[in-house]
Amino acid sequence: MAQSNKRRSTGAALVKGVIGLAVVGVVGGGAWIAMGRSDAGPTQAPDLFRVSSMSFNVTATGNGDLRARNQTPLRSELENTSQIVEIVPEGTSVEAGDLLVRLNADSIKDELDNEMLSYESAKSDLISAENSYQIQVSDNESALRKALLDVELKELDLRKWQEGELQETRVRNKLAIEKAEREYERLQNKVERSRELFANGFLSNDELDQDELAFVEAQSNLQTARLASEVYEKFTYDKDLKQKTSDVEEARAEVDRVKRKNDSELASREAARTNRRRQLTLREERVSKLQSQLEAATIHAPNDGLVVYATSVGRRSWRGGEDPLDVGSDIRPNQEIILLPDTSEMIAAVKISESMLGRVRPGQPAIVTIDAAQGRKFPGRVESIGVMAQTGGWRDPNVREYEVRIALELGDEPHKLKPSMRCEAEIILDEVDESLAVPIQAVFNEGRNRFVYTTSGDRFAQTPVQVGRRSDAYAEILGGLDSGTDVLLREPAPGLIVKAEFPEPDAPRTVQVSGGAPASGGAAGGKPAAAGAGAGGSESAGRKRPTQEQIDAWRKQRQQGGSTSGD
Repeated sequence: MAQSNKRRSTGAALVKGVIGLAVVGVVGGGAWIAMGRSDAGPTQAPDLFRVSSMSFNVTATGNGDLRARNQTPLRSELENTSQIVEIVPEGTSVEAGDLLVRLNADSIKDELDNEMLSYESAKSDLISAENSYQIQVSDNESALRKALLDVELKELDLRKWQEGELQETRVRNKLAIEKAEREYERLQNKVERSRELFANGFLSNDELDQDELAFVEAQSNLQTARLASEVYEKFTYDKDLKQKTSDVEEARAEVDRVKRKNDSELASREAARTNRRRQLTLREERVSKLQSQLEAATIHAPNDGLVVYATSVGRRSWRGGEDPLDVGSDIRPNQEIILLPDTSEMIAAVKISESMLGRVRPGQPAIVTIDAAQGRKFPGRVESIGVMAQTGGWRDPNVREYEVRIALELGDEPHKLKPSMRCEAEIILDEVDESLAVPIQAVFNEGRNRFVYTTSGDRFAQTPVQVGRRSDAYAEILGGLDSGTDVLLREPAPGLIVKAEFPEPDAPRTVQVSGGAPASGGAAGGKPAAAGAGAGGSESAGRKRPTQEQIDAWRKQRQQGGSTSGD
């Protein structure tokens, strides 16, 4: 709990006093001392800083802009170019469902009206085709029933002839022959008796002639009956049999023809019905599409957010982008009209140098300063780190920077932040707690040695120091200085410098700290140590670092020295 309170206290102090870090003497608790110097000694007022124990943060600084975590692009879904009839002013905060843009849809309405007429006509044609199909089904059933009935009738006629008429005719022919034979025999006997009676004078010649004539007729009738039976059996029977059988076969063939005709007629009606149904479907799809287009002409906010014109984003490019949107502006199909960022969650996207990237980790705290919000500072945490480096382009192709995304902690208070606002972020890489420190501009390099200038009478002596972790403003001093020592914040005139004897490059490099404990020191270069290089106190490769026991002893000695210095 104590550690958490301490972190919050440190974070609050950093938020309230980041600008004060530049005024190193005030934040560090050191004192500003003015000294004069002449030709033989100090005549001007060099800046001095009194070394003391302090706490500060080691940070990495990057510049960038704000972005919304969630951003909804809204495009024109119309198939043709249209014009803006109504548009919400840019920068307006809207809620889900609010009207954003209304596009001209007069041509869509006219086309929809015409398409509705075609739709109703297609609907009527489909109903007619459905009725024709049903009528054809009924006609087919009727024609098939008639053909099947004709087959049954023809089969009955055949059976009737075979089982009735044929037998009847044969019996009749047989009876006719038998009757003619009996008549022939009767008249033959009669003629013979009449001849006997005529010979005996009992019968006249005329009566004999009549009997003979009747006998001849009976003979003729017998021949006729026999001939008729023979003709029937030889010719009429075959003719009737073939005719009746042919009638049945023809009736059955007619059934097949009716079935095929029915199938053909029904297929034709089905094709017409399918064609009408397809036409109606196409009309329905067209009407539905036009209705969707009509609805798409009015764009509503899908969620809460801040209205940003897409052309405003385009104008940020070096080409200048498009003209700003306004009533009457042409909108092309699929053209992006509005970006609707949700400003309730904001992200600061800043660029961090490649040299500092190895120390940046997700979850690290950060302070984001936004100039457009009157320099207001917002706490945040590192959310993600870019995978690929970004170059400086043709202006500086050697620059390698990575994009770091920082999630802002906005709280419940209104913030009025907007995307694309410029921002500066300080990512807290480490915390230095109650250690001796000096402003970064007080540390100088000569070869691989690091030193500060301390007062020595009316001159300034080069005092070797061991530098630990560093921020943009302060450098932790691990050895070489005591609390209460005054150090110069700039390089003095050459005549006022008391040179120190630094070890040879190959000799062990140690610095005598208070209490006699040695400390390694030195760094390459001949200028004040850069604030952003090697932040955190990492020494150059090959240097001898003090042991943990030595560091603990030095810290204890500094604390004791600080308690007796009166600071």
